[in-house]
Amino acid sequence: MKKVFLTAAACGVLFAAGARADEYQDCMSKAVSDMAIIECNDNETTRLVRNVQTRYSALSGNKYFSGWNDQTLSSAQNFQMLMKQWLDFRDKYCSLYGYTFSQGEGSLSRVQESQCLVDLTKRFAKDVESVIAVYNNIAVN
Repeated sequence: MKKVFLTAAACGVLFAAGARADEYQDCMSKAVSDMAIIECNDNETTRLVRNVQTRYSALSGNKYFSGWNDQTLSSAQNFQMLMKQWLDFRDKYCSLYGYTFSQGEGSLSRVQESQCLVDLTKRFAKDVESVIAVYNNIAVN
């Protein structure tokens, strides 16, 4: 039953993600300034993070994951901690990445930082989907 839930939730998130990804492409195709590009990237990053948090909520509510990681915390707390730590890493890394383009001067640093945030969040979302796929394929309830 839990597998069906995670699979159904994945289909809904992936469908919504496809529709919103088109909005991101539309936004980027209309962006004529660095600030417009940054705004498109920031909106896309926010959308992607929300999707990952939705997926994590589905995982954290699944009893299969209750024994994962620090068993003194609830599964939901473990997933929240992982998400916070990942966001901290992502933000620091992308800040460094953007800074290298112009040592913090001008808007190019911020454009590169915002694109890094999108790229790493997409990669993380795929990693989360991989965990769900493995669970759906081999987990025993």
